[in-house]
Amino acid sequence: MHISRLSVGVVIAVLLSGNAIAGGLEDCAAAYDRQDYAEAVRLCRPLAEHGDMRAQTSLGGMYYNGQGVQRDYAEAAKWVRKAAEQDYAPAQADLGVMYWNGQGVPPGRCSSVHVAVYGGRTGTGCGGGT
Repeated sequence: MHISRLSVGVVIAVLLSGNAIAGGLEDCAAAYDRQDYAEAVRLCRPLAEHGDMRAQTSLGGMYYNGQGVQRDYAEAAKWVRKAAEQDYAPAQADLGVMYWNGQGVPPGRCSSVHVAVYGGRTGTGCGGGT
């Protein structure tokens, strides 16, 4: 069984749940909500490049789903991994989905995030899409 979409909508909603949300995150979320994905990518990318884990997760989800950009699982995994390595639970869950599906991650190897999320259990889709 493959999971076909990452939870970008949920992550975008989480963008707005903090008290001190920068205008850029609000603008990114607003663009996403009105389905202007190209604009959402344009607004999220600089925030993601500066290390915002919420923007990284959202950008990764848009690459995964092909929203505003060409679908690219490797690029999706790159951005989601950056957020997951900051202990951001939504990103860890999304990275787990990518390992489960074997999309955008190296085959046959588990990342430290994957091991942390799944505890090294077999049958968790680590690089094999099982």
